Amino acid sequence: MLFAATSWIAFNVLINEINLQWGQQFAERQVLFDKHRTLSPLIREIHLVLLCHKRSRGLIQLQWGQCPRALTSTAPNRRRNVVIESGT
Repeated sequence: MLFAATSWIAFNVLINEINLQWGQQFAERQVLFDKHRTLSPLIREIHLVLLCHKRSRGLIQLQWGQCPRALTSTAPNRRRNVVIESGT
């Protein structure tokens, strides 16, 4: 009878430890999954914005190559208009 009680207590302790470890591992995985799911649209948006800026800078350089005087510091208003137009 003593052996059965000792075995039962040891079994319950072991099962509780396993449950705690599995619960902790599940929670860690869930946090990483939620973090990725939450941040991925933001990261995608940041990459899209950076790509748009990169392309708009290329467009401005092409326009400057066609007419360098239009984008020099002597015509700041025209330069500002080109930047705004290339962004849309």
